[in-house]
Formats: sequence, C-alpha cells, structure tokens
Amino acid sequence: MYLKQFRHFLEVPATDPDVQRKAKTLNILLFGLTAVLLLVVIINNIGLAYGVYDPEEGQLTNVVSASLLLSAILIYLLNRYWSTTSAAVVFLLVMAIGLFFGDQPFESIWGRNTISLAIPIFATGLIYRSEASFAMAGFISLLSLATAQVLDIQPNIIGAIIYFGLALLAWLSSRSLEQAIVELRRTNQALDQRVADRTSALDSSILELQQQIIERQAAEKALRLAHDELEARVAARTQELRQANEQLQLEIEERRRTEINLEQHVQALAHSNAELEQFAYVASHDLREPLRKVRSFTELLQERYSGQLDEKADRYIEFIVSGASRMQALIADLLAYSRVGRRALELSDIDLNHLVNQVLSDLSLLIRESGAAIVVEPLPQLQADRNTLTQLLQNLLTNSIKFQHPDLAPEIHISATESAAEHTIAIADNGIGISPEFADRVFLIFQRLHTQDKYEGTGIGLAICKKIVQDHGGQIWFESGQGEGTTFYFTIPKRIEKRQLAQENAAI
Repeated sequence: MYLKQFRHFLEVPATDPDVQRKAKTLNILLFGLTAVLLLVVIINNIGLAYGVYDPEEGQLTNVVSASLLLSAILIYLLNRYWSTTSAAVVFLLVMAIGLFFGDQPFESIWGRNTISLAIPIFATGLIYRSEASFAMAGFISLLSLATAQVLDIQPNIIGAIIYFGLALLAWLSSRSLEQAIVELRRTNQALDQRVADRTSALDSSILELQQQIIERQAAEKALRLAHDELEARVAARTQELRQANEQLQLEIEERRRTEINLEQHVQALAHSNAELEQFAYVASHDLREPLRKVRSFTELLQERYSGQLDEKADRYIEFIVSGASRMQALIADLLAYSRVGRRALELSDIDLNHLVNQVLSDLSLLIRESGAAIVVEPLPQLQADRNTLTQLLQNLLTNSIKFQHPDLAPEIHISATESAAEHTIAIADNGIGISPEFADRVFLIFQRLHTQDKYEGTGIGLAICKKIVQDHGGQIWFESGQGEGTTFYFTIPKRIEKRQLAQENAAI
C-alpha cells in the first residue's frame, strides 16, 4: 500500500510522455531534497542540543532548511496541479540560489561549493530543456561574478568557463534523450495511422459483408416464395397445414412485437426517469437566479419603504421575503440531491478519524453556539468517495445538533464496528428523537416531521444521505424513540467495484 501511495505521489496527470518524464523526475528530486533537508534539521538540532554547533548558525540553518522545505512543497503542488514547466524553473532557481548562498561567499566562488553548483546545470537539461543548461550556467556565473565584485573577491573566470563546459555536456546528454522521445512520438503517430487505415478497411469489409447478407436473404426469401407456390400446386392437401403454420407464425410475430414493445416501454421508462432527474437538476439550477432577483428586490423594497406603507403591506413583504428564502433553500437542496449519483464515485483510501475531525472543524461555529459535546471513538480506514462521504457526515451531525432536546445540551457519540464484508458507522445523540410512526417517512424527499417555525429545513438532507450510502452499496437506518435520542447507522462495504459503480451511475 505504501509503495502504491509513493507511486501516486510521484505521478503527475499528463498525456505527453516527455512532460510525464520531466514531472516525475522533478518529484523524485523534490523527494530527495526533502529527505536531505529533514536529515539536516535533525542533525543540526542534535548538534545544538549538545553544544556542538554555534547557536546563531544553527538557528540560521533551521530557518534556511524550513524555507527550502516550504519551497519544495509549493513546487510539488505547482508541478502536480498547474504547470510542470513553471515548477521546474522555480525549482532550478531555488536550488541554484540556495546552493550558492548556502555557504561562505569565498567557498561558493573559489572553494568547495563550486562543485555542488554543477548540480543545477545538469538538472536543468533533465527536467526543463537541454539548451537551458547554458542559461543556468550563465546565471550561476553571473551570481559568482556579481558577488565577487560586491565583496571585493577575485572573480573566478575559469570556474565560469567550466560551468559552460558542464552545460555543454548536459546539453549533449539531454539532446539524445529528447531525440529518442521525438522518434517515439513519430512511431506512435505511424502506429495510430496504421490502426486507422486498418479500421477503415475493416469497416469497408463489414459493409460489403452486410450487403452480401442482405442479397442472400432476399434470394432465400424469393426461393421460399417459389417453393410455397410449387407446394400449393402439387399438394393441395397441405393447404390446411400451411394455413395453421401461417397462423402460428403470425402469433409468434405478434408475440415478438409485444416483447419489442415491452422492451421499448422499459427503455422509455428508464429514459423518462433520467429526463426527470435532469429536469429537476436544470429546473433547480435555472430557478436560482430569478428567485434571487425576487428576494433581492423585495428586500430592497422592504428596506426603503418599511414603515411608509400600511401594516398589512409590510406583513405581505415579510411573507414574500420569508417564502423566497425558504424557496432558495429548497432549490439549493434539490440541486444537491440531483447532483448525488450523477457522476461515478471517485474511490480513495480515507482515514475516517481525519475526515470526521475535518467535518467537526467545518461545524465548529454551530458546535460552539449549541454547546454540543462530541465524543469520537477510534474509527477505521475505509475506501469511499471523499466528497459525498463528507456531505453524509455533515448532514447527520448537523441534524443531531439541530434537533436537540429543549432541556439538554447536545451530546453526540460517533463509533464504528466492522464485519468481514463492511464497516458500520453509528452517530448517536440525546435529541428529541423520532416517533416510530414516522419511520417510513424519514428518508423520503421533502418529508418534514416538524413545522418550519420550529425547525428550519427542507426535508431533503436525509434523502441525500440515503442516496449517498446506496451509491456506495451500503444501507442506512436508525433507532429512536420520541424524546429518547436517535442513533443513525450506515454501512460502507470493504470492497466496492469501481466499474460497476460507474456503470450504475451512468445508467442513472
């Protein structure tokens, strides 16, 4: 598992093989740099603790190492999520400047540090472009000459010439690799063209074969008609049998048409369901802007003319604002409900302890305002879609806080059990509970068990929870009693077939 995670750490999403190679090489260099910096920090702090190093130099080493570590992290993110070229340029500049100013100026111009400054020259051809090695050699030479001029040190002209010689070597070695990649691209293009040509020829052969089949079927049909006519002339006694056979064929054909119609109805029903869900998504999405304008202008009307109209008009405006707010919340929840299941799940290994802590951090304001006490037992690692699992936990925890007992501060307990096939997560609270008579309505869309004046909401949250759990192949249920608190349970299978989930979501 760790090897797989390390490979994922190194990989960068790119289609070009040369970009993939450079990006992966850059990540390897970043990983090595990070390891070296961590080792330097550890050794430096041990030396400081035992008095081996000068405290001022030791603190400076820690600051420089921390800065380089932060730079390595930022360069990795830049490489993975934005541009490998930009990340390579930043890395090379940081490495060159860090190596040059990481030692005494004299050592960087004439001493031991001149050897390490050859590293960014070779790295430039490896992760950026081969001809850029000369630019890096010029940059390092310029740093050396400028520093020598400022500090009144004799400039190292020979070192600059050597740097350009190293750049020539880096250019030659990188050039051969780039030419090999160009040849590989040409080979791939030739193979693609060959496949396209053969596919076109195969299509032509298939069309020709289909035409031959049609002609053969037509000939066979004509032969059958001639045979039937011959039988009618020479064997009148078979007329009744033939009529019976024709009737049987009609019945078979009728049955076939019935089966075709039934299949078409099933497909139409599936298409209708998909269109209905798409309509709900589009309608809820397109209604947001007009409704926002209604609410905005009504609030503006309320702000400017409140008190200038009669009491009934003010009350009507309040009704409009309140209704528009509830309608906006309803549309937002409907849009969220229609989005669940519209895409294939992006499964990943998730530490549920970390994810729950993240959700609790997002709900920290609500938790503080309600005075809720939350106990989290050790939770497992599981495989699920991070975004929808986060939404599931947020909905359940928000409900546990919202539907609190009027005389008690919320107390929420999160735990987990597992079997051979699945994980079972439990979220228990001491809230108002749910009456058994409402058990069948809890997970239905738009089903509210309380009035809007008492508890805000649209009645979609638990329906979304059920849809998320079902998309993962699990189940969700609850145990509760009126005034006795509620415990919601949901299961996540340990093995989820990604291909099957993608097909099911695509069908929906």
